[in-house]
Amino acid sequence: MKHVNQAERRKAFLNFLAFFIITVTVILTSVFFSFRVPLKENEQLRADANRMENERLILAAFEAKMQETVNMIDTINESGNDVPIIDNRISRNINDMAAMLSDSISVKKFYESIIANLTNQQMTKKQLRDAYAKDDDSGKLKEKINDLENELTRCQTANTQLNQLLKN
Repeated sequence: MKHVNQAERRKAFLNFLAFFIITVTVILTSVFFSFRVPLKENEQLRADANRMENERLILAAFEAKMQETVNMIDTINESGNDVPIIDNRISRNINDMAAMLSDSISVKKFYESIIANLTNQQMTKKQLRDAYAKDDDSGKLKEKINDLENELTRCQTANTQLNQLLKN
């Protein structure tokens, strides 16, 4: 015995089956992405955290080198220091700091300007030492000129005395 509305029943069942499959697919897709997306985000956040930690370590080492360099620059012109050795250490520290900076550092321009300023300070201190050396040399030369002028006046006085004795 066949049902009179068999075609309608089949059509309704197929419609139900299609909507059921679509609904289950949507639910499974949303569940899949609700697990998959956070995992990807977690991986990305971990990578960002690792990158930031590496950057923090690099910048901490940079800061330590920078502080050491600044201290050396501040004390280089004090008496009793071996200037060429300290100057070489300053140059080496500046080169080390420049080597620490990579493209991954977020504020690279800022640290490059710090390196440029330290280099300028080093050059300025060298120019200052050279100027002091010239001042010392000019002071010594002025003393020598004064000594020679005194010697000249003594010789002129002695010469005039001898000329007077010869005339008598």
